[in-house]
Amino acid sequence: MPTRDELLDRLLLLDSLEVALDGGCGICGTEWVHLCAGCGRCRCYDHDTCQRPEEAS
Repeated sequence: MPTRDELLDRLLLLDSLEVALDGGCGICGTEWVHLCAGCGRCRCYDHDTCQRPEEAS
């Protein structure tokens, strides 16, 4: 029978896989709807030079 830690590891792996399959980043957990509006990348990248789209008025 798996230990508690092994079960938690499996749950975290499944969650990361679900995020990645939905188009997000399974490494940092950024879901696709929260990707950078400037470059489309996740929190794993530096966004200091991203061009942000102007907000609609």
